[in-house]
Amino acid sequence: MSEEIIRQILDIERQAQALHDQAQREAARLEEQAEEDARRLRQRGEEEAKRQAQRLLDEARREAQQERESILSRSREELRQISEQAQSHLHEAVQYVVNRVAGRE
Repeated sequence: MSEEIIRQILDIERQAQALHDQAQREAARLEEQAEEDARRLRQRGEEEAKRQAQRLLDEARREAQQERESILSRSREELRQISEQAQSHLHEAVQYVVNRVAGRE
């Protein structure tokens, strides 16, 4: 073999090694980029899940507050009605007790 052919073979081997090294660096860079992208996506997903959970919690609190206010309103109305009813029967009850004590009944 002539020296020229040997030099050409060596040059080709060096070029092949350089291409191989470059491909390995690119593969490592792509792997790091993919890991970073996955981390960002995971973080965005977690943040969105937290926002959604907070929205649901806020909505549940609003609904619970509305229900509480409704129950309190109904309870106050029932109490008012019971109080009115008791007041309307108070005179009769007092009269009954007076009659019993006085021996009229």
